[in-house]
Amino acid sequence: MLKLIKTLYHDLSITNSRNYYICCLLGNIPGDFGIAVRQKWFQKKFQSAGINLRVHYRATFIHPDRISCGNDVEIGQGCYFQGAGGITIGDNAMIAPFVKIWSVNHNYKNPDQNIREQGYETKAVQIGNDVWIGADSFIMPGAKIGDKCVIGACSVLGAKNYPAGSILMGNPARKIGIRR
Repeated sequence: MLKLIKTLYHDLSITNSRNYYICCLLGNIPGDFGIAVRQKWFQKKFQSAGINLRVHYRATFIHPDRISCGNDVEIGQGCYFQGAGGITIGDNAMIAPFVKIWSVNHNYKNPDQNIREQGYETKAVQIGNDVWIGADSFIMPGAKIGDKCVIGACSVLGAKNYPAGSILMGNPARKIGIRR
């Protein structure tokens, strides 16, 4: 038991770990009160955050200090953002429940070395203004989503540029229409 307490003490002495613990605790506060508390917290912890930020129940952020979002951004329940490489979200973006956004990935090019030992590669993710990302979608490192895009539920977007106004769906995501 003493070993566990020492591990917790060590975790809490590191800023990123301490912030992760607080994020997890705040993420479990339900209702409008929870949204209001998370808004205040993440407006201070994000690199930048506009007005009317709404972060729903159990959203998780790794490296929130590298996440920027504009005004009127809504982040749904259970979302998971890995912000190490940078995530930028424009104004009026709606991100449905359980969306995952990654901006870092493992290196794996050397087959003679364990993947675990090859380090990481970071690539920023950019999400434009007035974008809607459907539930359970996965945005991979390096994705650049133009303004006014709509992304269907369960879609996977790779490290590509997606033109403004595109309607995207699938795994891998492909353009199925244009938002008019």
